[in-house]
Amino acid sequence: MNYSEGRTGRVIIARFDDGEDFVSGMKKLVQKAKLTSGLIFFLGALRSGEIVVGPVEDAIPPEPGWVSLEGVWEVVGIGTLFQTDGKPSLHLHGSYGRKRQSLTGCLRKIAEVFLVVEVIILELVGTDAQRVYDPLSGLFLLHPSPEK
Repeated sequence: MNYSEGRTGRVIIARFDDGEDFVSGMKKLVQKAKLTSGLIFFLGALRSGEIVVGPVEDAIPPEPGWVSLEGVWEVVGIGTLFQTDGKPSLHLHGSYGRKRQSLTGCLRKIAEVFLVVEVIILELVGTDAQRVYDPLSGLFLLHPSPEK
């Protein structure tokens, strides 16, 4: 286990409106607010989107299993924001529901807002946590404390 400590800084409150791309909008918000790390909460509805619902097979490195959200889906989610090579990197997971169907997965691509998605970001300060490329998994994994 590797860990570090930090504290909360600013609280950012945002609303994304009907037709906006939630993923690219989040990236723009992070840049505009000059955030480097944070905890993200979001809820609302998406008209469409692309999520990873796990690996295609139980193998490392994993091949992402993609699912398209078509039609309107309710969403509640959480995410993290840390730096990767000096640039902000979002990791957004959510649960998505439509009628009697539900999915949970990682939101990575375009996600069109239906009506509204509300966002609250708790900025994390005083930590050097960052995402670092892991050659075994092929992913950028969280390193709460830089390697010494």
